[in-house]
Amino acid sequence: MLPALLTLQSSQQSAYPVYDTDLLPPTEYAVRREKLLAAIPKGSVGILFTNGIHVRNNDVDFDFRAESDFLYATGFTEPNAAVVLSPDGITVDGKTAKAWLFLDPPSGASITWLGYRMGPEGAKRVLGIDALPNKRFSEVVQSVAGRPVLGGILPDGANNSLVQMSKALPADAQKKSLAPQIAELRWIKSPAEIAMLRKAINGSIEGHRLAQKAVKPGIHEYDLEAIAEMGFKRSGCEDMGYPSILGGGENSCILHYNTNRRLLKAGDVVCMDAGGEYHGYTADVTRTFPVSGKFSPEQKTIYDLVLRAQNAGIAECVSGKSFGAPGQAATKIIADGLVKLGLIKTPNEVGRYFMHGTSHSLGLDVHDVMPRDSTLKPGVVLTVEPGIYIREGSPVDKKWWNIGCRIEDDILVTRGAPENLSGALIR
Repeated sequence: MLPALLTLQSSQQSAYPVYDTDLLPPTEYAVRREKLLAAIPKGSVGILFTNGIHVRNNDVDFDFRAESDFLYATGFTEPNAAVVLSPDGITVDGKTAKAWLFLDPPSGASITWLGYRMGPEGAKRVLGIDALPNKRFSEVVQSVAGRPVLGGILPDGANNSLVQMSKALPADAQKKSLAPQIAELRWIKSPAEIAMLRKAINGSIEGHRLAQKAVKPGIHEYDLEAIAEMGFKRSGCEDMGYPSILGGGENSCILHYNTNRRLLKAGDVVCMDAGGEYHGYTADVTRTFPVSGKFSPEQKTIYDLVLRAQNAGIAECVSGKSFGAPGQAATKIIADGLVKLGLIKTPNEVGRYFMHGTSHSLGLDVHDVMPRDSTLKPGVVLTVEPGIYIREGSPVDKKWWNIGCRIEDDILVTRGAPENLSGALIR
């Protein structure tokens, strides 16, 4: 009875359901693959694996997230998958295609325990890519044996299924990374990608607004975390782009603090760095605000200095400028300001209180890939996030201690003035 039931369940999942109406269209992925194929020499093959499944504890796994280069090329979000690309085409069962996706086909077990699986038919309909069960990966790879391989490198922590698939590659294959070619493509966002980033950012703005409205003495950092992430989720974000940072008081001075357990007190500032992920694309937004509703004179002085630095950095997000230009402008403002306040003696000491970079690329990864030539161009999205962090024990008057301030926005480089995608959130 059980095998028959499993067979029935498998047949019932012939129509893969698509609930979201704003997914990237198959043409978007087809254009990406054509560009990537153009970067692969004829006579070669390119291979990308997705991420492995990672165990959280015992029989509980972390939520799966596809490897970003693989996701960029395919749009496929399920585990145990790979894609093989060939400018010359690969013929399987009489059909020739330049890209073949290998995946776990749906089964009675998958629909009972795990949910819907796209399967080859669904992949063709939803993503516009030809697909095969991943058990045929070895067969197809062996059919192109002898061709140079680009990619084919397993992500860190790959699970047994991916390891077994990779063993099909010739032992003497000279694997060269496809990362540089993909970085060139991912650096410039398409209009469809920018639309996804806007949705991630707008959802994140909603979460930030809710947290700022709720803050008061006597609640915990985790209260703000929960409120903000509810805002992200209610706006359609599937996940957080990274662990949310809610640092109050002394924790505002810890750059990537995410314990989020401290009780918030009157007089604290909160440094909130949090962003939602929408269909794979993530926001990255930071605001600093007072728990009591009003900054102390010292807190306001630091905040205003960081804001001036950020404005100077954003103004440098112009096509043709170097990627480092926003950071140079912001750092000069902060260095000169700290000297004027007597918190450092010379501009060269600025790293004592501003010790991180000002910008990073943004997209499928919160710290997105960058090409060798990172000159700013229209379609690039980057953050501008200067900060000042004065920890307890710093060699300044105690009135400055435990003030950590960062302001971060997501900036689109255009043919004209930069566009602050997260500018609707009050600074």
